[in-house]
Amino acid sequence: MKLTSVYSVNFNGIEQDKKKNLKLTFVSAREPYSSKIFTHFLENLKKKSEINQKVHHVKNIDYVKPVEGVQLNLNFHSFIVLLFQMKSNQERLGFLFGQNKENEIFLIGSWPFNHKDPYTQEELNNLFEGMNNNLDAYTEIDLIY
Repeated sequence: MKLTSVYSVNFNGIEQDKKKNLKLTFVSAREPYSSKIFTHFLENLKKKSEINQKVHHVKNIDYVKPVEGVQLNLNFHSFIVLLFQMKSNQERLGFLFGQNKENEIFLIGSWPFNHKDPYTQEELNNLFEGMNNNLDAYTEIDLIY
């Protein structure tokens, strides 16, 4: 699977911002990484958004495209953006996931560019398990479809 170096994620604006081009740019992971932990983690976050005000869940992705005109054959039918802010250092981080037709979820990018990348599989698993088990360590978590 060939990946680009950068993805642009464009979001739908709210009514008063319809003319604004809201977007984030993610640097790609070296390889797409899939884990059953992602599916479990994202499903749990979605449920927690119904009862915890720190977790927000919204459908707002307009489209995702590779930057710099690189052709991709990713075959993802949907994308998920996870943005979060840690209490300990107020650092804001994010990940871009792609979901294929078999409903496998792949980590395909991270934000911001200046953050350590790529994460090892163990670091990602620990991060997502920690977030799932300890929401108090975060000031905000946004799950955007």
